[in-house]
Amino acid sequence: MKYYLAVNGQSTGPFEPYELLSMGASASSMVWNETMPSWVEAGSVPELAPIFYQVANYPAMDATQVIEQRYPQFNSPGEKPPRPDVAKGKSILGLFGVTPLGVLGLVFGGIANKRYDEGNYEEAENKARLARKFGRLGFIFFFVTLAILILYILMEIALISAISHY
Repeated sequence: MKYYLAVNGQSTGPFEPYELLSMGASASSMVWNETMPSWVEAGSVPELAPIFYQVANYPAMDATQVIEQRYPQFNSPGEKPPRPDVAKGKSILGLFGVTPLGVLGLVFGGIANKRYDEGNYEEAENKARLARKFGRLGFIFFFVTLAILILYILMEIALISAISHY
C-alpha cells in the first residue's frame, strides 16, 4: 500500500512504507492513501507504526534496521531484485494467432520492464504477473483455435470425399 506524505503543507508521493523514513517522515507526519477518509499521523497507521515506534517484541533498532527487517528484499542498498519473468515466448506465440490475449501479454510485459527500470519493483512484479497470465491464455487460445481449424479442414475434406463418391 502506497502513502502520500504531507511535507510543508504539500502532498508528495505516493511512497512505499519503507520510503517514508528516507523522505523525512516521523510518527507525527501526516499521511494519506485512497483507503483513508482523511489525513492521519503516520504513527497511528498499523502498517506504518513499526517503522516509527519501538515495539515491545522488537529489540532497539535504528530506522535502517526496522526497514531491513520489515522489507528484507531491500536489505542491500542499491541492490535490485531480479527482473520479473514476463514469459514473452508464450505471449509472442499467442500473437501469431493474433489473439488479443497474446497482445495483452506483450503489452503488460513491456509495462513490467518499464516499471522495473523506473525502480518500481512491486508494480513491475504485478504487471509481469498479468503478462504471464495473458501470455498463457493467449498461448492456450492459439492452440485451441488451431485445433478447431484443423478439425474443420478435416471435416471439409471428409465431406468433399463423400460427395465425390456419388
